Amino acid sequence: MRARSALIIVVFLLIVSRVHANDFHPIINTSMGMVNVSLTENATNLQSTDEEVVVEDTETASSSAASVISFEVNYEFKNYADKSYFIKAIVPLMTADGSGIFMGSVGANFYIGSLSSIFSFKDRGTQIYMVPKTRYYWGASTGVGYVIYNTINAKKSDVFFDLGVHGGMVYNFSKKWGMRGELGVGRGTGITTSSFGIKAFLGTSYYIGL
Repeated sequence: MRARSALIIVVFLLIVSRVHANDFHPIINTSMGMVNVSLTENATNLQSTDEEVVVEDTETASSSAASVISFEVNYEFKNYADKSYFIKAIVPLMTADGSGIFMGSVGANFYIGSLSSIFSFKDRGTQIYMVPKTRYYWGASTGVGYVIYNTINAKKSDVFFDLGVHGGMVYNFSKKWGMRGELGVGRGTGITTSSFGIKAFLGTSYYIGL
């Protein structure tokens, strides 16, 4: 009996792994969290405004940091058995010093030991659903962003290109809803700055089309 059950499960998973992506439901994720970014201004872009510059004087790159309570919306689409693609946006909600981080990115999630989303199958009027209770995943993303930060003397801004990796989990507490937590890191290269960021978010997942 156990061998037969195991065989059925294996055959089903093989079938599921080859199913077209439209049989897995897309997901809208919304979260709130903290984005912390450490920035270093590129030395080659620093310019002096002093007309009487002494040749021996050299400027060093200054550092700054921005910590922003942010909102993230993430649309997860083209789901397969163990992976999905996404597009997401991050906007600032609250900050103590007027700094802000805006980001838009695309990427992919890879799921560990579970389906990437709710799977549905309809045959002769019968609808079958597979709802994974807990989903663990890791992923990578790339995108662009705009950061506003403060230095000792002025408020500045920069546009940057971002590469990041992340990991997280989703716990489904109903057919359509789940709780989602994610932690990620990223490396940014801007016009005038280089940056390293840490992002932590907690929110909900909503399954579309159920």
